[in-house]
Amino acid sequence: MRNTLFILFILYVTTSFSQIEIKGTVYDKNGVLEGAAVYFNNTMLGTSTNNDGKFSITTKQGNYDLVVSFLGYKKIVYN
Repeated sequence: MRNTLFILFILYVTTSFSQIEIKGTVYDKNGVLEGAAVYFNNTMLGTSTNNDGKFSITTKQGNYDLVVSFLGYKKIVYN
């Protein structure tokens, strides 16, 4: 039992360290955009910007296309 707990702890630590946090602010020439959609293309991971135009998404490390969209604006894809 003691060996099993040690292995589970190592697996937990490894998975928790393999995640990254993407942060940013969405704005245009007039200022920040509240409520803009920010998500990774072809995934279920996404969020919207807060009152200050800021967002934060936590995900596993990898290669993703980050999409930013807002009603009335052209969608932007960063890869």
